Amino acid sequence: MKTWLDWDVWILFVLVWVLLMIPAVIPTVELNGEYFGGGVVREWAFNRMIVAIVPAEHNAQLIDWWEQAQIGGELAIYFLVTLNAYACLLPLTYGLGKLKIGITNWYHLKQFRTKHQNIKRK
Repeated sequence: MKTWLDWDVWILFVLVWVLLMIPAVIPTVELNGEYFGGGVVREWAFNRMIVAIVPAEHNAQLIDWWEQAQIGGELAIYFLVTLNAYACLLPLTYGLGKLKIGITNWYHLKQFRTKHQNIKRK
């Protein structure tokens, strides 16, 4: 029987966070004059999720810091953004884990009952 202590259930929590990080880590790619991935994603997250919630008097300082930051600094800020987004997704991730546990346990219980019935018939 599966429980929350099994590694293959906990991997769901890590997988959701990794999926949030992938768009910012991949290199920026240009397709038909549009840029995708990497720095574009980090900048979008910075503008929409950091600058939007910081008080106006601190925005200039924050934007100055962003313009001076190397890729490591950008990824550090994006890491914080993904942690906030991940916190919002935790109930969904918990539900997926609970669903996986339920389906797996149901399947194994059904398999066990079938084997038990076959042994009783012999």
